[in-house]
Amino acid sequence: MDRSNIIKAAQKYERPTKYTILMRQHFDLFNARYSERAEREAKQVQDWNATQEKEKAGREGNAGTIRSAELVNGVDVNGI
Repeated sequence: MDRSNIIKAAQKYERPTKYTILMRQHFDLFNARYSERAEREAKQVQDWNATQEKEKAGREGNAGTIRSAELVNGVDVNGI
């Protein structure tokens, strides 16, 4: 193989390799679309709200909300 062709082939593979190494730490920017990130953030907010509601039910301790609570005054209701 001609020396100039070897150099061209090496350069051809060198650039994407360098780019890959440099951008690996930012992979999440290329992996997720904006709409997917928005959906994931909305789900996290919804999960957080559900957790807060369960904790509130456990703190109140009334019969209407205790069914949805997992902890009442620090005691695991599901284990009783």
